[in-house]
Amino acid sequence: MAAIVKKTAEASKTVSYNMLQLLASRMSKASIGPMLTQLLASFKTSSNFESGQKLRKAMRSILAGVIKSSDVSREDYLQLGYGLLSGKLLRIKYSGASLDELAFGLLHAAANPGSNPSPLTSEDASFTFEFLYSQGLGSKDIGTCTAAFKFMVALTQQSKSVVDAMLQIHDFIELVWKKCQLYEKMRQSTYGQCYTLACQALKNLITHNSAYQFTMDRIKTICLFYKASLEESPDDKSAMQLIGLLLFKHYRKEALEPYLKILCSSGLKCRSEDAFDVSKTILWKIVQRHSACFEPALSFYVVNIDVTDEKARFRAIKMCHFLLEKGGVSGIGKPYDSTDLFVHSVFTYFEESAHSTKCKRPSKVLWPLFVICKANGMAWSPGCTTWSWTGWLTPTPPSMWASAPKS
Repeated sequence: MAAIVKKTAEASKTVSYNMLQLLASRMSKASIGPMLTQLLASFKTSSNFESGQKLRKAMRSILAGVIKSSDVSREDYLQLGYGLLSGKLLRIKYSGASLDELAFGLLHAAANPGSNPSPLTSEDASFTFEFLYSQGLGSKDIGTCTAAFKFMVALTQQSKSVVDAMLQIHDFIELVWKKCQLYEKMRQSTYGQCYTLACQALKNLITHNSAYQFTMDRIKTICLFYKASLEESPDDKSAMQLIGLLLFKHYRKEALEPYLKILCSSGLKCRSEDAFDVSKTILWKIVQRHSACFEPALSFYVVNIDVTDEKARFRAIKMCHFLLEKGGVSGIGKPYDSTDLFVHSVFTYFEESAHSTKCKRPSKVLWPLFVICKANGMAWSPGCTTWSWTGWLTPTPPSMWASAPKS
């Protein structure tokens, strides 16, 4: 520990942060308090320590070591976290962001569903709520906030009783919503994780609470915020999920359409296929809840079959097929004659291809649309089918997506 604190060439040769992690992994719970006391005392008296960053790195090494220890249990994580946040674990008085980050890291280990057989109950976690609100989410330190949000996400994603107990003490939804606005501009930076975690925490709170009352103005404000976020960055999956959740759970039917369109538009524009899949899943949940949204959504994708961006066009075709197929099975959609849709799309495609060398082979772009229209009510003239005037289509239809030509 002295080697970590003192900035000397000899020290860097003999002790590393990995060694500190190994030391922490072999310590008993009773030894952690004295070790931290000695380290922090050295930090307070040393003039060679580098601006707190060295201490933060040391704390993270200790956290990684403690989590690896087989001698430290979930109850120990909770006791150590409480001791650090309350100031009762150390023999000296010290308040610093790196210590709070360590504490919330230990609490996250106690709540993490990936390493524990059952979620924390509201009784187990009740002592953390005040610390989480004031020292965690209320901190101006990005490292502490990130650690606090990791703990909060793990704590709230499994238990409705925990969420209700938290909201009885403080309005966590309001605080987390403000943090989402604060971190939104950082999403493309190295601190983007904090924005994602804040959005996930807000999503968990909205999903699992049973009594929180949203005003319509508040719902509209949040939807408008994430709508603007999606317009700026179509790949923002957190914004998609929160708009979808609010529309699904709280919004009036007559106000759905403008926000529905931004979800549809983001799905077509996003670069990531994962983001496109998220938009598709959210859209279908909303359509299932509010069947009046089926036709506006389908109409949006039908119109966008004409767009010049072939990636967006292909996605629009896929979404038409998805909605028609799902709607037919569930009884939401209505059958209709799609001949005009196919003929119009063929005409538009060849009109564009006559003036551009960027268009792909017709069989790759138009074959899926042909199958959709045939399956959903295309009218056929006796003795004359679409196949007779689209000779470029293969006589044996390829599998709709997987076997479509690659070039």
